[in-house]
Amino acid sequence: MLNREDFTQYQREATRLLYCERQASLWMDMRMGKTAVALTVWSDLRDFGLEQKAIIVAPPRVAQTVWPNEPQAWEHLKHLNIVSLSGETPANRLRILKSGQWDGIAIGYQNLRWLAQNIKHIPKGQYRLIADEVHRLSKGTGAWSRAWARVRKRGYSVIGLTGSPATNGYRKLYGQTKAIDGGERLGSNIKSFQKKYMEPHPRLRHVWTFRDECKPIVRAKIADITFNYKAEDYIKVSEIIEEDFYVELPPDARKAYLDMEKKYFTTTEDGIISASNAGVARQKLQQLASGFLYSSPDDDDFVPGTSVTIHEEKLEQLKLLIEQANCPVLIAVQYREEIKRILEGVPSAVYIKDVPAADLRGRWDSGDIPALVTHPESAMEGLTLHGGGNIVIWFSPTVNLLQYEQFNARLQKINPDKPVRVLRIVAKDTVDDVILSAVKSKDKDQTNLRAEVNQLLQERIRARLRENVI
Repeated sequence: MLNREDFTQYQREATRLLYCERQASLWMDMRMGKTAVALTVWSDLRDFGLEQKAIIVAPPRVAQTVWPNEPQAWEHLKHLNIVSLSGETPANRLRILKSGQWDGIAIGYQNLRWLAQNIKHIPKGQYRLIADEVHRLSKGTGAWSRAWARVRKRGYSVIGLTGSPATNGYRKLYGQTKAIDGGERLGSNIKSFQKKYMEPHPRLRHVWTFRDECKPIVRAKIADITFNYKAEDYIKVSEIIEEDFYVELPPDARKAYLDMEKKYFTTTEDGIISASNAGVARQKLQQLASGFLYSSPDDDDFVPGTSVTIHEEKLEQLKLLIEQANCPVLIAVQYREEIKRILEGVPSAVYIKDVPAADLRGRWDSGDIPALVTHPESAMEGLTLHGGGNIVIWFSPTVNLLQYEQFNARLQKINPDKPVRVLRIVAKDTVDDVILSAVKSKDKDQTNLRAEVNQLLQERIRARLRENVI
């Protein structure tokens, strides 16, 4: 069992800094121990009589497995009784909530509205609220955000945890910051935020882009409650090495792609498949790049949702990469049809949802699953697979930087013996290139944000040291 002396230097520093903050956002990369830091801060303040119970909101798997089990790994936290409400029936959730026989409760975001409706059953007190993966509240206006606002009124202190604060742009900082401070720094109204810091896209309706000159302003506004720790600055983790493998579309597939791009429809052997607008056409183009097409509801020649095979270039490239891997590989897809085609074309492939959750890590670590196929959303949080292979294969790319970073991180290790190879299968001269370029741009934005916030954090640390506050 670990004890407080096993905390790293940056964990000790973060803990001391957070003692002084009733509102805070901890940006700490995966595997750096932010769960233990958050629990230690709460436990110590609780021992001093400054706080009472904790309410933890997290992704479902994390709420069910990580938070209840983390205290048992630490000598100074083992007295904490954290009960998960995830996976329980509504009746059981309510019974546990009312009982008060817990130090902390952990509940999934999908049950956040239920918690808001039943928060009245918890006596008022000095509660610590912890929003794990707080970027899930980044919209700031959805049902989860409204429910969190109701729960937040019961909180004495609030901390948000994330390793991916701005994977999809500065716009995502609004909801996260509002979840922490109630709208004090960036405003309580998303429309006012957009008007102040953003501008309408010159060509796309209902799309707003962040003004470059406003980015430093927003960074400065949130810096006083933000504590940033990047893994590369403190620990040695597996290096990510990206490799792109381009495939050429066959002539018939290229013609179908160009028709869809220019005319919003294409003719297959079985009939015409169309796109009703530019947004639908873009999805069709990614499907074409992958090797298939879904029919649309308005296509007279097909039952809606019918899949038509266009080419198998990506599938053949995938088979080659798996054959050359010499270790288990983790495969990311975007569509159900891709899963179906891979399982049919690669006998060794296994779909993640066909493996019991309790058996997954053991089978992966033992090499029993040569190729594990999943959508990135199904493996983003609370899943550790670094004991098996070190190869990630993106069968089709994602424009979501959060999915991209967290999926690749599933295979990263601390003090690694080899890098994580991220192999991306790219259809040449297609929307695949556009998607990869967009992800790279978002990554640059987030890197600059965290570097600036880190500089401001170090200035605050030096100031506190001078004042003997920490």
